[in-house]
Amino acid sequence: RDLGTVDLRRGRDPFAPALAPFAFPDRAALPPARPVRGRVPVIELDSGQRVSLASALVLGRNPSAPIDAPAEVYQWPDLSRSLSKSHARLEWDGRRVWVTDLGSTNGTFLRTDAGSQPFLAFQRTPVPADATLELGDRELSVRTEG
Repeated sequence: RDLGTVDLRRGRDPFAPALAPFAFPDRAALPPARPVRGRVPVIELDSGQRVSLASALVLGRNPSAPIDAPAEVYQWPDLSRSLSKSHARLEWDGRRVWVTDLGSTNGTFLRTDAGSQPFLAFQRTPVPADATLELGDRELSVRTEG
């Protein structure tokens, strides 16, 4: 009878005061991080959260890592559903960061001064230091720290 519309942009729900805080897994349950050489990059999400990239990381709404390519997973709340369940995989090899789009619906892009450049699905691609990536309507920055 009464029709109402709701605009869900950038993962913000106007009816909920805030998203539930992310529950980090117990450190004892995680496999030990492999040693890295040099600086370890940090992923800074558009929500202000920071995640260390000491091991491979899969980002998405409800991500999972395959058994043959283990990685930590980070569930990134996105009510606008512009992120796929398992959207992208980020890896650090000790020298550079690699990004793999996992066949996401809305794509993964590298933002440059010239515009946004898309990543090919399932192709492991290096990204420059201090890069900004767009995953659907969300964005993250890759920062290297000493």
